[in-house]
Amino acid sequence: PKGISIINTHCPTSLKPTEEKEQHFSKLQEEYDSLYVSDIVYHIGDYNTRLEARLEHEHEVLGPHVFGSGTEAIERQSQQTSESRTMFIEHCRERDLTVMNTRFQKQPYAYCTYREPRVKSFKAPCNAQDYEMMDFVICAHRWKTRS
Repeated sequence: PKGISIINTHCPTSLKPTEEKEQHFSKLQEEYDSLYVSDIVYHIGDYNTRLEARLEHEHEVLGPHVFGSGTEAIERQSQQTSESRTMFIEHCRERDLTVMNTRFQKQPYAYCTYREPRVKSFKAPCNAQDYEMMDFVICAHRWKTRS
């Protein structure tokens, strides 16, 4: 590789219109396309996506360590939240990207990057009802080091 590039992002929340989210992912792709093909590129930021669990068809994108309430929580997501999750997964899948912070086992509190407004502070133990993992480090599947 010629070097390392970092793309930082803050995606629109799930409450934003679909078009705004699509535009954001298009801008991410434009930025990615402007970099050297041989660079190691890390996408880092707040994706405003509630993963909750890894579904069977998501193994190439997500590692085994997803913080959340499980597949039942995915089924209960609002249409807007589900749309954001789907757009994020598809963005990664179409570009052969993997979410690195789901590849390594950590203590539950180490996954939490968001707390519900009713929760006053980040403190252990973190539970999936009050906390979320919405900030991710993403890179090309070919650069991952563990499954």
